[in-house]
Amino acid sequence: MSPSSKSPRYSAHTLESARWVLPAYRKSRAIMKLAKIITIIGALVMTAIIGYAFIAGDFGAEGAILTSLPWGIVSLVDLYVGFTLFSVWIVYREKSIPLTVVWIAAVMTLGAFAMSLYAFLALQSSAGDWKKFWMGKNA
Repeated sequence: MSPSSKSPRYSAHTLESARWVLPAYRKSRAIMKLAKIITIIGALVMTAIIGYAFIAGDFGAEGAILTSLPWGIVSLVDLYVGFTLFSVWIVYREKSIPLTVVWIAAVMTLGAFAMSLYAFLALQSSAGDWKKFWMGKNA
C-alpha cells in the first residue's frame, strides 16, 4: 500500500519522520560494521602478542617481576577489574549458565582476546540490533 492522506497508517508526521529514520539506520549499520572490524583487529592483535609472549618470554619469571613492582600490581588489578566488569555484561546478556561460565573463564585467562571474540559474536548474533547486542536475552 502506498502512503496516502486517506490512510490512517500514514500521516505527514510519519512521512517526515521517515526521512530521518533511513540515515540513522545507515549510520547505525556503519557503526556496527566498524565495531565488528575493531573486534576482529583486537582478536588478531591479541593472538599475535600472546603468541610472541609465549615464544619470547618466561611467564613465571616475568610474572614474578611484574607482581613485585607497585605499578605492576596496579596494572594487574586494573586489568582484572576490567575483566570483571566485562564478565558482568556477559552474565547479564547470556541465556546459558554453562556458556556464561566458559566465557568468563576465557576472559579471565585470555583477556582482551576473549573479550574481542565475545563482542564480535554478540555483534554477529544481534543482526544489526544494538539493543539485542547490549542486552542479549533481556532485549
